[in-house]
Amino acid sequence: MSEANLKERIVEATLTELKIVEVAQISLRKISKQLDVTAQAPYHYFPNKDALLLEIKIRALQGLNSRWKNINEQEDDLLKRLENLSLSYANYFYNNVGYYKVMKHKMKLGDEFKAEIKRSRDTFISAAEDIVAFYNIKDLTGENLTLLCWSSIHGLIDLQLQNMIVIDSLKTKEIAVGHLSDTLVKTISVLVKSMTSRETNV
Repeated sequence: MSEANLKERIVEATLTELKIVEVAQISLRKISKQLDVTAQAPYHYFPNKDALLLEIKIRALQGLNSRWKNINEQEDDLLKRLENLSLSYANYFYNNVGYYKVMKHKMKLGDEFKAEIKRSRDTFISAAEDIVAFYNIKDLTGENLTLLCWSSIHGLIDLQLQNMIVIDSLKTKEIAVGHLSDTLVKTISVLVKSMTSRETNV
């Protein structure tokens, strides 16, 4: 077995486990047993559990940033762009529960992760700033609008995952994701329109 292949298997096994357990229950020793390798094997790639989790955090952000890059390049409508970025965020982490759990796990972060999270923030804030400028919303900054959107996203994902951590039925999963998407679009649209209306009436 190649080193790259075993490293990928360790990451994938961890993400599979995270569909049914929390981050605190993950251990390199348990993963090695699942993969039927020696207890020392995972340590050739990850010196400790945090190193494994950091690798997963970076991969999660790289996947999200790739999706956001495509949305930015393909969508010209400002409000639709913000909605699509938000929907992509929600659906991506809802469909990748392991990524979401690891992203919420607090730990020491390296420069590579910080660079990826900066890319994410800059992309979303830029889209939010375009909305604020276009609608001339004086009491709201792009960063504040970003925080409001992200707060809504996290709340919706948490609510869905509390009800269905493990989803065996693809149809049930599609319904849940559809509900999440519809709710999020309405949340953002109402937020922006209410701010716009308030500015118009002043």
